[in-house]
Amino acid sequence: MDKSISHNFFISHNPQLPHTITQHPENSAPLQATKILSGGGDFLRALEKDLTQATHSIDIQVMSFEADQAGHQVVDLLSRHPHLQRRLLIDAYSTAVVNDTWLAKPFGSTRWKTARKEARQLWSLFQKAMSNGIDIRFTQPLGPLFLKYPFRNHKKCVLIDHKVSYVGGINITDHNFGWNDLMIRQQVEPLASALQDSFNADWQAGFLPKALVTDLPNQLPPELPTDLPKQLTKQSQSSDLTTTKTQPATNPPPAYQQIDPNTELYLLDGLSTKTAYRQLQQTVEQARRVEVFSPYISYPMLDSVAKVADHTVWMPEHNNKPLINLLSHLPRYRSLNIQKIPGSPEEMLHAKVMILDEETVLYGSSNFDVVSYLFEKEMVIVRRDKELANRTLGALRP
Repeated sequence: MDKSISHNFFISHNPQLPHTITQHPENSAPLQATKILSGGGDFLRALEKDLTQATHSIDIQVMSFEADQAGHQVVDLLSRHPHLQRRLLIDAYSTAVVNDTWLAKPFGSTRWKTARKEARQLWSLFQKAMSNGIDIRFTQPLGPLFLKYPFRNHKKCVLIDHKVSYVGGINITDHNFGWNDLMIRQQVEPLASALQDSFNADWQAGFLPKALVTDLPNQLPPELPTDLPKQLTKQSQSSDLTTTKTQPATNPPPAYQQIDPNTELYLLDGLSTKTAYRQLQQTVEQARRVEVFSPYISYPMLDSVAKVADHTVWMPEHNNKPLINLLSHLPRYRSLNIQKIPGSPEEMLHAKVMILDEETVLYGSSNFDVVSYLFEKEMVIVRRDKELANRTLGALRP
């Protein structure tokens, strides 16, 4: 990793003032068509720059959004652009897990109490956003007793004016902003259009938690019915997680799309798209050399990597999921070339990238792990671009 790249997110914060983005004189310079954004700082500065030039819309989709400085930062930034259509789509994971802390356990540490407090603040932050004209929906309800918890929408992307897209592994949370992660910004309109179709399908299948409809209809987006609070009377009123479906879902876009001769898009949905996932595996298996950056890579993609004689798997020295560290001790993986990227837990590698033959980049939201393979909605881009491959390796290699 290029040591000159900082993974802090450069927030200037005064408890007496709103959260603001530190201004940089270079913000007036145009962004290059494809740019690697390392960490929350690069991500926010690029987003701010793009929004100053946007004319129509911005859509943001993440798995996790928290009411910390990062969350306030993004809401404040979106609020400063009322001329745009602004939509924020978040997985229901954010209602159950805050700062890697499970909220539902009956007893907890100081960290658990802090997470519970922050979770309550999430609703007031979203109500503020909605009052400023930002539309918000959630995806993938957790279900009774959290029975649907494994079925997460893990996608992370930003779409601006149907032209610019950001895809990668960064969520809107302080700890994720500090991790060794990236978003790749590209200005490829056919790709942005395909990603927009994915976002729209997830948006139309989305829902509003009870906590965001309590004070409606004044804050309802214009396309939603004004009798939503009445619809909630048939549901439990004791939980902030009571949900209201907003629109009937449309058919999802295809799992595989050829965007142009050098770009492919995979929109995965657990085992229902296992044929497309197998095609992605074959792309990896046909390479002569594979270099992987992922904190959680496991079966079945790790088996595909193992079939390539010249391979390197980079994983973090400190992993927030310690069970993954047992992976290299399994008999089937003992011969793998697994290397550790040093750094504190706050700087953990969280990027999800593969480089094939130093000329093809696989990037997106997928951790290439068994949970993703079995259950989760993901997006993966396969792009043949030697310059992008070299720049990505330069940003991630230790």
